[in-house]
Amino acid sequence: MSEKLELERHCENCGTLLQGEYCHRCGQEVIHNRRFFGGVILDLLNTFFSYDSKVNRTFLPLFFKPGFLTREYMAGRRARYILPFRLYLFTSVFCFILLSFQDDLLKFDVTPEDTASQEDASSQEDTSSQKETSLGDTITFKADSDLSPEFEAKLEKLSEKSASELVNLTLEATPKVLLLLMPIMALVLKLFYLRSRIYFVDHFVAVLHCQSFLFLMLSLIMLISYLGAAIPVFPDWTLNIVITGILLWALIYLPMALKQVYRQSTVLTVVKYLLLLIIYGTLSILTIIAAFGWSLFWL
Repeated sequence: MSEKLELERHCENCGTLLQGEYCHRCGQEVIHNRRFFGGVILDLLNTFFSYDSKVNRTFLPLFFKPGFLTREYMAGRRARYILPFRLYLFTSVFCFILLSFQDDLLKFDVTPEDTASQEDASSQEDTSSQKETSLGDTITFKADSDLSPEFEAKLEKLSEKSASELVNLTLEATPKVLLLLMPIMALVLKLFYLRSRIYFVDHFVAVLHCQSFLFLMLSLIMLISYLGAAIPVFPDWTLNIVITGILLWALIYLPMALKQVYRQSTVLTVVKYLLLLIIYGTLSILTIIAAFGWSLFWL
C-alpha cells in the first residue's frame, strides 16, 4: 500500500505503540486517514482475492484429499483455511437451499378414484369411533376420537397443510437437529479410537469436515440434476455416470479420511468405517424423524 506514515507512533485503531508498517496487536496497516477512491478499490480487490485463495485452499483439499484438512487443523495450520465450523455452516446452508427447490419432486399424487372412495367412506362412517383427516389432498391418515384436545388441534392444523409444506418445515428443522448429531458422532469416534492421543475437539473437527464433504457431494449431485433438466445438452446416461462416480467417490473418501487422520491399518479402518456407517445411517434416520416431529411441534 502507498502513503505509509513513517512517523506514526500509535495505532489509530487500538492505540498500541507501533513497531513497523502493521500493528502487531490488531494487524491494521499504517495509512493516511484520507483515502483516495482507488485505494478503497485496491483494498476491496485484496480482500476478495485473499478470501478466494482461502476458499481454493479449503475446498480443493476437501474434495480431493481425504483427511488433509483435519490433519492440518490438528497440526496447528489453521489460518490459511476456512474454519471447520464455518465450512460446515456454509456447505449445509448451501445444500439445504438447493434441497428447498425439490418441492415438486416430493409431492404425492392421489387418484380421483381414491379421493372418491375416501369421501364415500367418510360419509358412511360418521358414527364410528374413528375419523379420517386428509392432509392437503395428498396424505390421508386416521386418528382415534379419544385423543387429547392438544393432539386433535395438531391434527386439525395438519389437515390444512400439504405434503410439500410439511417437507419444507422438515427441511427447516433438519439443520438444527443435524447439528446436534455432530457431537454425538464425535463421541462415537472418541470411543472407537480410545487409545489414540487425539482430543475430543479434533474428533469433532473430523466429523465437521466429513459432513461438509457429504453436503458438498449432495450439492454437486443436485446441481448436476438441475443443470441436466434446465439445459438438456448431455444425454441422461452421461449425467447418471457422473452422479454414480460422485457417489462412489463418497464411499471411498470416508474410509480414506479415517485412515489419514487416525493412521490405523486398512483392515481395521474398513471395519470401523462400516460400523460408523451403520451408526451414522441409524442416527440420520432418527434425525429426520426428530426433524419431522420438531416441525409438527411448532405447527
